[in-house]
Amino acid sequence: MLRSPSALSCGAAPTLDLHDIVLGGMSMGGGEVARYFGTYGSERVSAAVVISGVPPFLLKTAETPNGLDQSVFDDIQAMMPRTGSPT
Repeated sequence: MLRSPSALSCGAAPTLDLHDIVLGGMSMGGGEVARYFGTYGSERVSAAVVISGVPPFLLKTAETPNGLDQSVFDDIQAMMPRTGSPT
């Protein structure tokens, strides 16, 4: 059984002729899951799980001109219910 996302991204699944594999990644490991799909596709995968995924940087800045305006995030935050939790 392979437990290393990096082993899968290096080609172990095709090399070992694995089928119906389940990919899982937590935090930045979710990027390994996405990288696997981008490299090898989904033909050998039966399920994939990303837990506490780290999203890409979405805010529009000078370095990320295709990002979203700050107003988008402000609107989302304004729609969140106030529960007394720190924001």
